[in-house]
Amino acid sequence: MDDLVAFLRARLDEEAEEARATTQGEWVWSREFVTTPGYHHRTVGPLEPGDAWFIARHSPARVLAEVDAKRGLLDRY
Repeated sequence: MDDLVAFLRARLDEEAEEARATTQGEWVWSREFVTTPGYHHRTVGPLEPGDAWFIARHSPARVLAEVDAKRGLLDRY
């Protein structure tokens, strides 16, 4: 059982690391580069492939909350 818990903890560490590696902010998909004055939003482009991959799967805040919840479950064992 210790090997399984260690394996799961390692996967959770990887997932949390990926979530923390993304740029922060609200992400939107936009083909335009015009922004309304006074507003700022982040667009994902070819220079941020990690963001594009991560956006397709998760939001960083959700992933980190889920990792914390799963770690809490593992702590019971």
